[in-house]
Amino acid sequence: TVSIAWYGSANGSTPQKIGEENTLIPPYTVAGSYTIYAVITNRNDKCETKTTAITTNNTVITIFKYDTVITPICNSYVYNGNTPAVSFTDYIGDGDVTYRFFSDADATLEIEAPCNAGTYYVVAYATETDMYQSAVSLPLSFTIAKAENTVLPSPSIQQSTLRDRNGYLTIVQDGLEFRFGNSSNFAPLSAGTYAYEEGTVLELRYTETHNQTAGPVLTITFTPFSGTESVLPKENSILSVLNGYLLVRGDNLTVTDLLNALIKTENVTVYGPDGILLNGTNCLVCNGSMIAVEDEIGIYTSLTVVILGDLNANGTVDDSDVSLILDFAGGTKLVTEDFDSVTADFDGDGKITTKDAYLAVLCT
Repeated sequence: TVSIAWYGSANGSTPQKIGEENTLIPPYTVAGSYTIYAVITNRNDKCETKTTAITTNNTVITIFKYDTVITPICNSYVYNGNTPAVSFTDYIGDGDVTYRFFSDADATLEIEAPCNAGTYYVVAYATETDMYQSAVSLPLSFTIAKAENTVLPSPSIQQSTLRDRNGYLTIVQDGLEFRFGNSSNFAPLSAGTYAYEEGTVLELRYTETHNQTAGPVLTITFTPFSGTESVLPKENSILSVLNGYLLVRGDNLTVTDLLNALIKTENVTVYGPDGILLNGTNCLVCNGSMIAVEDEIGIYTSLTVVILGDLNANGTVDDSDVSLILDFAGGTKLVTEDFDSVTADFDGDGKITTKDAYLAVLCT
């Protein structure tokens, strides 16, 4: 009778007994190199001679590790300030998986997980385990696209005014660019206030950045001043302008009649000879009244109203006015008021004559 004892060692370790049956099924399930041998001993006491135990030759069994396969997944996306979400597919293995990011297709320039727009590469790494080899995936490219900027600039815009014919653009933050309407290229525009001539067309937008596209275009037109800048009588009206005077050929003219005879009346004011504002009233306009164009600062320009023939400044041409004209014409009375010579000169020939008196009579 013989006894059999099986011994095995794993990866060069101290042999351990692993069986006593005639047939052995190796108990190894983990990848590695295993050495197995048997020790055979004669246990029959009736034998005259007993041989010593016999140790068999070693048998080496190798269990190889599986190949690991892994493919990373990383979809391209639009910039949102976040780092990419990475996962894997087709994974054959049981080790831990990590990821590293690179800026080049050869995966030699490693970077932190990106969050800015650009094209990048990710590589998956699977660690080695008892049954699986370690593995490194091929680099996978992905793109973080620039986000679309949909914000319009909101600068402060001041159009031309009565006193300043420039338009003004005030920018309170950097990061903008502009071009004129007939230009093809945009140029940077920093914070500040800029003056532009009437009629200038300007396009303004946010500048393209690393993570955002250029913004939509805001078109700004600096329009010519369209308000009232001077007293302009309508064509064929009873009004005319001469040497700082508004000449009126006719009497009994109300403030409303006067304003209706002008091309523009916005910001036009009428004051009586005593300086009282007449707008909004139906008073007669008298000789020596003032008509002005005003703004919030004050009077921009003005004319003295001359009612031809109205020397006594009552708003009508009457007999006393005719008498004064005759006195001026005959030299018995001297002109003392600056505009009396204009008032009495009905025919506008620069002289006061009896003809002026005759024309005045026709108005009475």
